[in-house]
Amino acid sequence: MGANGAGKSTLLKVILGFLEPCGGEIRLFGRPADREGRRRVGYVHPDERSFYWRLTVLQNLEFFGGLWGLDRREARARASEWAEELELEPWLGRPFADLSTGLRQRTAIARALLHRPDLLVLDEPTRSLDPPSAARFREWLSKGPLRDRAVLLSTHSLEEARALGGPCLVLAGRRLAWQGAPPDEEALRSLMETPL
Repeated sequence: MGANGAGKSTLLKVILGFLEPCGGEIRLFGRPADREGRRRVGYVHPDERSFYWRLTVLQNLEFFGGLWGLDRREARARASEWAEELELEPWLGRPFADLSTGLRQRTAIARALLHRPDLLVLDEPTRSLDPPSAARFREWLSKGPLRDRAVLLSTHSLEEARALGGPCLVLAGRRLAWQGAPPDEEALRSLMETPL
């Protein structure tokens, strides 16, 4: 958690290897982050623009599965598996361009899970969702098939952090300002007002 500009998305990009750290060390799965470790990570970006809008949902998932080294049959099987779990089955044959924001988000999550990562990184996954869709997403995330995977999620919502449970990190001034259970609203407000 943290205010805009606190460094949440930047930290996630450093973890994923998109940016070089200015200092310190990133460790994944108990060892320094390297290409092999990062292959065990799935990533969902909040402003998804990398799908092929004219291709169907299934064609997109098959294509991205191929980038992970899956043959077409395996990519299709995994796409179907996650489509069922994420309630995307009715849209598999529809062009990505026809999907609502919520369905696009679910498709992005399905894509991130195709290679069965050990860690799923979600950068503000409910930012563009309406409140009922965001609530369903949080419920799925806490009770669904991700129970046996580590999930790292950035959010502005204290309600979301509390609903998902687990440890909470608050960034302020591009530094770690809080670690532990989600803080109360007054403490969070105070932390987020820390100058950069």
